[in-house]
Amino acid sequence: WGVWKDKSPWPQGAFGAAWAAAAWLWSRQVGLTAAFHWDNGLDTSLSRTNQTASGASSIHPSGYPVITGWGFLYGAALRMVGPNLNGGESQTTAEFVSSFTDAHDTSQTVGAFRVARVLKYSELVNDERELHYLLIFSSPDYSDQSIKSWELTVASEDFPEGSPWWPLSSARVLQRVLTPATCASNQMKRDLISAGFAADNDVHSVSTASEMTNVTGLRWLSKNASRYIRMGVDSVTSQPFTGARTIRDGVLHLSGTATASSIVMITLSSNSKFNSQM
Repeated sequence: WGVWKDKSPWPQGAFGAAWAAAAWLWSRQVGLTAAFHWDNGLDTSLSRTNQTASGASSIHPSGYPVITGWGFLYGAALRMVGPNLNGGESQTTAEFVSSFTDAHDTSQTVGAFRVARVLKYSELVNDERELHYLLIFSSPDYSDQSIKSWELTVASEDFPEGSPWWPLSSARVLQRVLTPATCASNQMKRDLISAGFAADNDVHSVSTASEMTNVTGLRWLSKNASRYIRMGVDSVTSQPFTGARTIRDGVLHLSGTATASSIVMITLSSNSKFNSQM
């Protein structure tokens, strides 16, 4: 984590996820085609401490983990280019990488991935087509909470064949948003500080729950495990787009705001089908 001030052993909140996504952007810019990474998208601290409060059952005897910021990012990547979880084939038909470096800070990155995906089921079922944008706002300052305005234009050129798969004026637009306010890992740190159980009072420095408190704090935090588990699930569940949406000259304009360490996933699909889960 270089010279950054965050002392977390491995940042698990929105900052860590935005940093990783920015690293993906720069890696693609220099031609990297594949990367292998260990799995650190789930925090099992609470389920190890209190299995009952974490939803333990005969199906999941150890309870459920909390989805971290990294888990959000991995989930977004799976939705864009991963296997077809409903069966059948999955084909990524296009990818676009764009990045922007702030003139005042060479480590600040604002950029996006664009992925057009076709999910093939069978000859009897129509293809499900999705156009994804992963908007990334990364700052090297883990405490940076500045607000950035963004605008995304969706035009015919964004589609592999050079023409929209469906009328842009009626396309369904969904979003998944990860910010320090919506990330379960960040929320656990805020709650630990409020209750006096945090290892430090730096609200922006976020790691796994076991790294942010002691055994007593874990026992206290795990009593509300279901809240953080649900918060993680909500973060990876697509919801209707809440920003501004307009059509001008056949081009769809989407706009909104985001904090410095955040990721916004935008998904366009046919208005006749809704698939919220990854």
